[in-house]
Amino acid sequence: MKFRISALSSVTLSLALIVAALGCDRANAPEHTSSAPTPGSGEAPAVSAAVPAPIDGAEAHRLVADGAFLLDVRSPGEFSSGHAEGATNISVSELAGRLSELPRNRVIITYCASGGRSRAAAATLRADHFDVRDLRTLSAWNEGQ
Repeated sequence: MKFRISALSSVTLSLALIVAALGCDRANAPEHTSSAPTPGSGEAPAVSAAVPAPIDGAEAHRLVADGAFLLDVRSPGEFSSGHAEGATNISVSELAGRLSELPRNRVIITYCASGGRSRAAAATLRADHFDVRDLRTLSAWNEGQ
């Protein structure tokens, strides 16, 4: 049974990376339909398997002010050269093995440098039933201030 779960996680991550690399038609993609749980409620959010539509910087700032978890999925070197205040760094290549470090009762906002890795990370998190929003880029965060 343990092997099946690991194999499924590997397949899910592989599919997420392929989707991110190929790019999907956003016009035909379903809208994000989940809602954030009440802060401190301990409730797991209801989420769909669809990759969420990206959010803008102002929305990301509002969500963080309401308790969202900001996740920088760039490399540690990129992170050390500058990042959003309060962000946690887990590179997209390490994400599948570090899911236990992430809060399940908070919205998670992903970002990277150009949007590709954050989209792959968001897909990975959604496949594992996290409530996630994709900010796409650090510059979007900076523009939302």
